[in-house]
Amino acid sequence: MNTENNIKSSEKIDLTAIWNKYKPFWWVFLISIIGCVGLSLLYLKIKSPMFLTKTMVMVNQDDEESSGAVGGLGALMSSFSIGGGGGSNVEDEMLKMSSHTNMTSVIKHLELNKTYWSKPGLFDRKIWYYGNSPLKVVIPDAVLDTISVTTTFKLDIPKDGKNISLKVKQGKEGTILKTNFDKFPYIAKTPYGTFTIDTTKYFVKGEKLNFNASICNPSVTIEDINERIAINQVSKKANAILIDLEDANIDRAQDFLNTLVASYNERGIADKNEQALSTSKFIEERLIQLYKDLEDAETKIEDYKSQNQIVDATAEAEYTFVRKERIEAGMLEMETQAAVLQMIKDFLNSPENKYNLVPFTTDFPEEPITAYNELVLQRLKLESTTKENNVALKSLTAQVDAMRKNVIATIDKQLQSTRIALADMRREASSAEKRMTGIPRMERELTALYRDQVIKNEIYGYLLQKREENQLKLMRNTPKGKVIDVAHTDIKPVSPNKIVVPALGLIFGVGGGFVISNFIESRRNRRNKKSTKSIEV
Repeated sequence: MNTENNIKSSEKIDLTAIWNKYKPFWWVFLISIIGCVGLSLLYLKIKSPMFLTKTMVMVNQDDEESSGAVGGLGALMSSFSIGGGGGSNVEDEMLKMSSHTNMTSVIKHLELNKTYWSKPGLFDRKIWYYGNSPLKVVIPDAVLDTISVTTTFKLDIPKDGKNISLKVKQGKEGTILKTNFDKFPYIAKTPYGTFTIDTTKYFVKGEKLNFNASICNPSVTIEDINERIAINQVSKKANAILIDLEDANIDRAQDFLNTLVASYNERGIADKNEQALSTSKFIEERLIQLYKDLEDAETKIEDYKSQNQIVDATAEAEYTFVRKERIEAGMLEMETQAAVLQMIKDFLNSPENKYNLVPFTTDFPEEPITAYNELVLQRLKLESTTKENNVALKSLTAQVDAMRKNVIATIDKQLQSTRIALADMRREASSAEKRMTGIPRMERELTALYRDQVIKNEIYGYLLQKREENQLKLMRNTPKGKVIDVAHTDIKPVSPNKIVVPALGLIFGVGGGFVISNFIESRRNRRNKKSTKSIEV
C-alpha cells in the first residue's frame, strides 16, 4: 500500500514547485499575456465580421402528366406500365441549384466576380462595397471569361483628386503596372486584357480614398462561394431545401441567394417549355397526317359500300365481330401497339429530329428515353453557347448518337415481340376463318377496312389528348422551387467569435510566458556554468 501511495504521489503535479519556479518571471507572463490578448483584440477590431444568410425553398412535387389515355390505347399504355410521372428528386434539384451553369449565371448577373472595398486606416476594418462602390472596373465579358488569373487594383486617391497612385497585380506575375494619373476614366493595359477604371455616382470629390478592387473569372468566384455556401435537405421526409451563405456584406449575400433560387426556377421553366414545344411540333405534324389517313380510310369504306351495294355495314359485319371478338380485340391492341412504337422509332430515325427531344417521355420505358432526353438537352444548351468545333460539343454529340442507337434497338426488340404475338394471333384468326366458310369475302374485306379506321381513330384521339395536356403544361409556368423564406440574415455574426478569440489570445499568452521563461532560465543556466568553469580554472 505504501508503495502504491508513493507512486501516486510522484505522479501528481507539484503545483507549488511550478509556482516557485515561474514566480520570478511574473513580468514575462504579464508581457506575453498583454501582447497576445492585445493582438487578439486588434484582430477583432480590424477583422470584418461574417454573417450567416439563409433562405428556404420547397421543391414542387407535381406529377408531370396523368397516365390516362383514350379508349383502348389507354389500356395499351397501362399494359406497358407507361404514363404517369413521379415527383421530383430533391437531391437532383439541389444539384441543379448548385450547378456551375446556374452559379455562373447568377455571378454574371450580379457581377460578383468584381469585388470592391476600401480601408480608411491601418487599424480600421475593410469597407465592403456592393452596389454603392465609388469606383468601378470595366472589362468586356468575353475577355473576362477567358482570363484565368485574378487581377487586383490598389488606388490611393488624395483629397485634391490629382496624382492618383495605381498598382495592378495579376496572378503569379505580381505587380505588372505601377503608375500615377490625374483624372478618370483611366485605361489600364495589362498582358491579359485592357481594364477601364471610372467613377460612379457614389464617388465623392475632395475625400481621401484608399480603394481596392479584385476582378476574376466567374469560375474563381464559384470556388470561393462553394467554400462559404451550404445547400442541404431539411430532412429526409421533407421536400424543403435550406441554403445558407457566410458573407461580410449582408446585401450581397441576400441578393445572391434570392437570385440563385430565381435563376434555378427560370431555367426549370425554360427546360420544361423547350420540351413541351418540341412535343407540340411533333404532335401537330402527326395529327395532320393522321387526319388525311382517316379521310382516305372513310373514302375506301364509302367506295367499297357503293361497289358491293351494302346498305347496313354494321349488320353485315356483326356476325364476324361476334364470332371473332377475342381474336380481333387482341389483334387491334397489338397493331395499335406496333403503330405507336413505329411512330416513336420513325421520329428517332428522322434526320430532322436527330438532336431533338423525344416526346411522350411518360409513354416509353422511362430509363432509356429519360437518359436520352437529358443528354440531348445538355447538347442543345452547349450548342447554343459554343462553336461547332467545341470538343465538349463533339463528345456530347457522339454520346447522343450512341444512345439513340441503343433506344432504337430497344424499340426494335419490343416491335419484334409485338409482331411475333401479332403473327400468332393472325394464325389463330386464319384457323378460325377456315372454320367460318360461310362468311362472304365481302364481310372479311369490310372488317379489315373498319379495323384500319379504328386504329387511326385511336391514335388520333390519343394525340388530341396529348396536345391538350401539352398546352396545359405550357400554360402552367409554376416555378419548381417555392420560396418559403426569402433570404434573411442572422443578427449576430458567426465569426470572428468575440469570446473565443480573446480566450485563445490568453492561452497563447500563458503558453508564451512558459516558453520565454524557460528560454531565459536556460540562458541563465548556461552563463552560470561558464562562470563556474572560469572560477575553477
